Amino acid sequence: MKVSNVVNSRFLAAHYLLQVLTFMAFFGLRLKYPPTDLLVLDVLGYTREFTIWLSLGMVIVVRLFSSPTPDAIISHTFKFTKVAMLVIAYYMSKSLPIVFAGIWIAIFTLFPQPRAKDPKIVQVLNRGNFDQKIANNDYKGFWVVQFHATWSPLCTQLAPLFASIAQEYDHVRIKFGKVDAGLWPDLAEKHKINVGGTSSQLPSYVVFKIGKESNRYPALDADGKTVTEDISNANRNLIVANLSLKEVWEQAEAWEEEARKKFKKDQAKKKAT
Repeated sequence: MKVSNVVNSRFLAAHYLLQVLTFMAFFGLRLKYPPTDLLVLDVLGYTREFTIWLSLGMVIVVRLFSSPTPDAIISHTFKFTKVAMLVIAYYMSKSLPIVFAGIWIAIFTLFPQPRAKDPKIVQVLNRGNFDQKIANNDYKGFWVVQFHATWSPLCTQLAPLFASIAQEYDHVRIKFGKVDAGLWPDLAEKHKINVGGTSSQLPSYVVFKIGKESNRYPALDADGKTVTEDISNANRNLIVANLSLKEVWEQAEAWEEEARKKFKKDQAKKKAT
């Protein structure tokens, strides 16, 4: 990876840099105000502080293998590191956890986690153009639509997956779009997507075949209300499989081949006349 790509990446945004500064401040205070009660050796010769950091390291290693994107890895690493820091800070000074928690809340409020940019092929959909582009369109093609919310951390963490899927499955008969469910809750509700703060449907991915829904992930049960899968466990392969995108591609290719043959046949008729 080029140095310029790293310097210009979203991972050097204020959201991350400010949190790293708070980590550095914590370790500076740790040297000045050691957590005495955590430094007592146990029967195995380890301190309680060492056990906290060891547990943190094990959790991070697990997340490295289970998180689907770099955004998710960094987010989870920061989250669990903060938990460990708050516990240790309590033994340094009873008021210190409140100070750090307040700073982190302020950072999240003023500098939200940056989201990966979508490729140009991903179109922004809203109440005004959704029906025109999808619902009322009888063109033989597919739309793959992601319903998301800007305030959802999971949507941010999974954003790179949709971008990479759109680039791989880009086809003349396969379009990709995104709906901000926070801005257009009526559009989300129309497609049975809950936009509440505790919703387990954000993000949701829906495939429309000639204007009609054909697949979605996470899926809903028979009553159309309850999610049958945990979207927080999503990864690229799960999304592709649950949306049957390989089959979608094959159908799109078949339609395009059909159109090419018809075009050639029409051209031959024109030449004959």
